[in-house]
Amino acid sequence: MVYISAMAADVTLSIVSLAGVAVGGGISFVAQWVIQRLETQRHAATVAEARRADRLSRLIEFLEAAQAAERVAEERAAMGQPDNDWTQRAGIALDRLWTTEKTIHLLCSPNVTEAAHSFARTVHELVRVDEPDDPLWDLVRPSRRVFLDEARADLNRMPM
Repeated sequence: MVYISAMAADVTLSIVSLAGVAVGGGISFVAQWVIQRLETQRHAATVAEARRADRLSRLIEFLEAAQAAERVAEERAAMGQPDNDWTQRAGIALDRLWTTEKTIHLLCSPNVTEAAHSFARTVHELVRVDEPDDPLWDLVRPSRRVFLDEARADLNRMPM
């Protein structure tokens, strides 16, 4: 009987040891899985922030190009008949405006792209018109405001 009790104790000890190894292995597996998920989420957040920063810099470049084109339009309104120097500056400003608008199309949401295109078209028309009926800033302000609002909403949107 003592022999059976000793044997039962050995079996129980082996089972408890095996269960301990299984529980330890399970805990280790779960811990590694959690760490891997956290690293994946951290990496995704880093990539999303880098993309947001890139979009922001491209939006600023577009605004700078639009502002330069607006200044060219204002010069034309002040000078009357444009000369060759103005025509060259206008061409450069409009090329930069449309080039930066295309980068918005590549990087931003369709709403921002549409607003940027409308804003660029308005500025382009102001550069090309002989004498606008209204002050230039009153003509460009609505499309600029829509663009800025859409850009802000896009930048504040949480990445998926």
